[in-house]
Amino acid sequence: SMIDQIDTLSNIAAAFSRFASMPELKLKLFPVSELVRRVAALYPEDNVEFKAVDRDLQIYADPDQLIRVMNNLINNALQAIPEGRQGKVVVSLSKQEREVLIEVCDNGSGIPENQRDKVFEPRFTTKSSGMGLGLALVKRIVDGFKGRITFQTVMNEGTCFEVYLPLEE
Repeated sequence: SMIDQIDTLSNIAAAFSRFASMPELKLKLFPVSELVRRVAALYPEDNVEFKAVDRDLQIYADPDQLIRVMNNLINNALQAIPEGRQGKVVVSLSKQEREVLIEVCDNGSGIPENQRDKVFEPRFTTKSSGMGLGLALVKRIVDGFKGRITFQTVMNEGTCFEVYLPLEE
């Protein structure tokens, strides 16, 4: 039992170490729609749908890190859907003035009001597994792209995470 606890603590320490020493961003210009579509296509299509209003949008970012962001947001969205409910996650992409807006919306249980201001903090989690680094990592990556992330939530109806990234004209 003590060895299991030590292993668990060791894993937690390793995860926080990886969080603290994130790889340097390798920024490049690329079409964001194709990347987001490819990530969404990795999930069962009866659970995850991709919609793109604008397809020819270019951003200057690190594609590998954006894949991490998308995977984290989609996985969280799928995990937020309560047992017994047919899950639906919609990933959409559009242009908002001089920014690309990527939305990941679920029909999950929503985020309770007393937890909303902690969502992007390291170590915060509502799950029994995981270390609460996912959304903190997502925020750090999005900030590194000079973007921003917000969310809208309604209890028992779902949550939409909104990632705004500067558009490269």
